[in-house]
Amino acid sequence: MGRQCYEPTAGEKKRVKEINKYPEQATFGFRVSGANVYDPGCEMSGDDGYVRFDKQWGRGWKDRDGLKGGIIRLFTQDKSKVVGGEQGEDEGEGRRKDDRSERIRRHSGGVRCRILVEFRRQLKALAAWFKDNDKFTFTASSILFVYEGDPECPGFDNCKLRVIDFAHVVERDGGRDAGYLDGVYTLLRLVDEILRKQEELGKLREDL
Repeated sequence: MGRQCYEPTAGEKKRVKEINKYPEQATFGFRVSGANVYDPGCEMSGDDGYVRFDKQWGRGWKDRDGLKGGIIRLFTQDKSKVVGGEQGEDEGEGRRKDDRSERIRRHSGGVRCRILVEFRRQLKALAAWFKDNDKFTFTASSILFVYEGDPECPGFDNCKLRVIDFAHVVERDGGRDAGYLDGVYTLLRLVDEILRKQEELGKLREDL
C-alpha cells in the first residue's frame, strides 16, 4: 500500500529498483503482490480448487480499466462447470473429480457482490483510521483480505481485512500518511464502480 515501497532514507539504487517494479503504484497508491482465489470451476485452478495469481500478474495492471478488471477477477467465481471423469483414470482420481464436480454445481458463480460490499465497509473503516493517524508512516505495509470461497462452508460469506507487514513503519511529526490513503481511496472508488455496474445489471440485489 502507498505510492512508494521504499523509505525516505533509501538510496537512489533502492528507489529506482522499487519504482521500476511497478511505476503505476505512484498513481494508484497500491499494487497487488499475489492472491489465491478458490474457484474450482475455473480451468486454471489446481487440484485443490485454487487459482493462483503472482506478483507479475498484479504488475500487469497498467491503466484504471485493467486495475478494475483485476479486482473483479479476485472477487469472481466462474459459472457452474461440470468436471467429469475421463477414460483411463483410476477409480480414486475419478471419485475426486466427481466430488469436485458436485461442489461446483452447487453455486452459480459470478461476482461476489456480498463480499465486495463487506470489503468496502472494512476499507472505509481503515480509511477513517488513517485519516486520524498523525503519528506513523506505513511503508511497504500491506492489506490482507480473506474471504471464504467454498459454497459448502457455513461461513461462505465471512471475510476479514487486516493490515500486515510492519517492518518499515516509522514515527513522524504530524500530518497524514497521504500515500497509504491514496491507495485505500483508489480501492474504494473501484469497488464502488464495480458494485454500481452490478446493480445496473440486476446482480447486486440478487446477491444481497
